[in-house]
Amino acid sequence: MARGGARPGAGAKPKFSSPEDMQAKIQHYFDSITITEPVYDYVVTGKDKKGKNVMEKVPKLNNAGEQIYKTSYIETPGIIAMCRHIGTQRETLNQYKRKEGFKEVIESAKERIEQYLEEQLYRNTQVTGIIFNLKNNFGWKDQQHLEHTGANGGPIVVKL
Repeated sequence: MARGGARPGAGAKPKFSSPEDMQAKIQHYFDSITITEPVYDYVVTGKDKKGKNVMEKVPKLNNAGEQIYKTSYIETPGIIAMCRHIGTQRETLNQYKRKEGFKEVIESAKERIEQYLEEQLYRNTQVTGIIFNLKNNFGWKDQQHLEHTGANGGPIVVKL
């Protein structure tokens, strides 16, 4: 018998029965670390008998006329934390990307994490760790484009 009592050659039971099963578990991960709350404004709606402003709480709307919601993270979202929550390992998650329908689910989850990290670049002054994460886990890179020209932007002349 192989380790864990499995018969040699017998495949392990799949961790996720379908892409939808994986999606539900990943969604639960994000739901468990976020708080989404509506945003309100207080507007003056009149005066009371003493002449003081009467304020009313009204939903804050975006330019499309839709209620604004603010999402806060209780914990920093991350790939390893997500894997632990859904009961798998990072390498197993990468293997699932090769299965029909799973790549989109995994890439969508990674994009949510990447979006959070990108937003942190604009909100924090200590970004070295965020940049490291984006480069090593999301394919970001520093890139320079160098162009060499001769005098007045012309070709480089080599005199022999």
